[in-house]
Amino acid sequence: MNPKLPSDADATTEKAQQTADNSAPCIGDRQDREMALSDHYDTFALLDPSSELQQAADILRTTASKDQWPFAVKIIEKAYKERVKNATGCLAWCYETGRGVQQDYKKAFMLYKQSADEGNMASCYSTAFFLRMGRGIPVNAEEAVKYFKEAAALGHTTALYDIGRAYTEGEGVEQSYKDASYWHQQAADRNVVKSQRSLGWFYMKGLHPEGKSLEKALYWYTRAAEADDDESQCQLGNLYGSGEIRSGLPEENDEKAAYWYQKAADQGVAKAQYSLAFCYEQGKGVKRSLSKAREWYERAASQGHHPAYYPVGQSYLNGKGTPKDERKAFYWFEKGALSGNVKCKTSLATCYHYGKGVDKNFSEAARWYEDAAKDDDTRAQLHLGLCYEKGNGVHRSLQEAFYWLDKSSSGGNIRAKYHLGRMHESGMGTVVSLEEAFKCYRDAAEGGEVQAQCSVAWCYQAGQGVEPCDKSAFEWYLRAAENGDVNAMCKVGQYFEEGRGIDKPDVTSASDWYDRAARKGNQKALERLTFLPFKDASCSPRSGDRWGAGNAFLPFSGRRYSRY
Repeated sequence: MNPKLPSDADATTEKAQQTADNSAPCIGDRQDREMALSDHYDTFALLDPSSELQQAADILRTTASKDQWPFAVKIIEKAYKERVKNATGCLAWCYETGRGVQQDYKKAFMLYKQSADEGNMASCYSTAFFLRMGRGIPVNAEEAVKYFKEAAALGHTTALYDIGRAYTEGEGVEQSYKDASYWHQQAADRNVVKSQRSLGWFYMKGLHPEGKSLEKALYWYTRAAEADDDESQCQLGNLYGSGEIRSGLPEENDEKAAYWYQKAADQGVAKAQYSLAFCYEQGKGVKRSLSKAREWYERAASQGHHPAYYPVGQSYLNGKGTPKDERKAFYWFEKGALSGNVKCKTSLATCYHYGKGVDKNFSEAARWYEDAAKDDDTRAQLHLGLCYEKGNGVHRSLQEAFYWLDKSSSGGNIRAKYHLGRMHESGMGTVVSLEEAFKCYRDAAEGGEVQAQCSVAWCYQAGQGVEPCDKSAFEWYLRAAENGDVNAMCKVGQYFEEGRGIDKPDVTSASDWYDRAARKGNQKALERLTFLPFKDASCSPRSGDRWGAGNAFLPFSGRRYSRY
């Protein structure tokens, strides 16, 4: 099964994610305000080009004439006192920006409100913004919506978006997705990109009165994305990469996902950079490239995107897409661990445990294992259990060892199931129970844990915790051998030699498995090769074959019920 592209929402609750996704359509208060301030340039444009007031406005618009700002403000103050149209809004703008006067939000708000009440569109919007943000006056969300609506009625298109946002969040009005959809539709039809993005989100989440529609979500996100809206580009990547889009082949959708992630990533969106890195790592929609994956993961991590810390650390630790550098791996794991990334906590502990990129320190290893274990990381719980078993960095406690191994096993960690089986078999931290040991070994073996496969085979061979069965023992030894376990290879050779668990002895197969084990250094397998009869004396170990001449005739030295 091909992995789905990451949605980057795994660190938040659904409610928090909805808030984040809905806020995402907003450009951001600071950028919104910069746009609003530019509206006052339109106010300046309404002035008489030949007037002294217009000349003052021209001076205030540029930093090149900064030394003349105080003079320009005096002209605007004079016009304000003379009640020249639009002079009030211009003066408010001066006090907000601090151009030619001491910045004073309280005075700016008073002047904006006065100008708004005189019917100035830009001042209506600025008044609403000040009321919403509590700039120069206590926050008053209800009054803010009132002035946003006045600005919208006068033709301010961004105000349409702000009204939609207010209804979405229930800010100053009763929360209503229906009303929010109406206002966002008005703004989107007038090419307000933020509202186009918001409509895409409404249709994607099924919050629009018309219900969920991925087709319409795609339409509105695409409109916004083509206008270079980075958040919409990222959302398009998520939609195409999630597999929810049924049109087109999966490969085509992967290509579209990667395309839009690239667009957003190039604009510096950290979560898009993270998703693009995943595309390169998995070869989804782009040619697989571990070096590009590492590059984009690191870009996202460098912006503080927490999920990226772990894959960057792994890249440096294992030399994936970059030269191996354990110190850099440690750096990113530590950065991630300190930010709360659970995977990084466990990997940081591992670095301390084995001295990778840092001096070996069992105490620090145990501390970070425990920190991650309490966050329900099963890998950390496994390692913490082993620390308690061996007394590495903590006071040795078999009861604590059993507790953490059991917890990790219950969380689905296959390796922990194997070690828990050991604890049950030997009675470490619990009472001896061969039946429970067998169950643990079997669960781990079925999950692919090779050592557990050998243990299951041994249980069937010796009748430990289960009825003895040579056939089952052979089958499990064979699985472990095929997965590369050298001792299991030798056991399979023995079973073929003796005809146990199979119809009859098979010297050829026995020789083959002994040979495999011997080549990997198993001494017992080498001994058995000297004993097996060979049809062709020229290849016999006793006649100077590949293992060398002079090996003595040795009977099988292992006990019948020896594990290996």
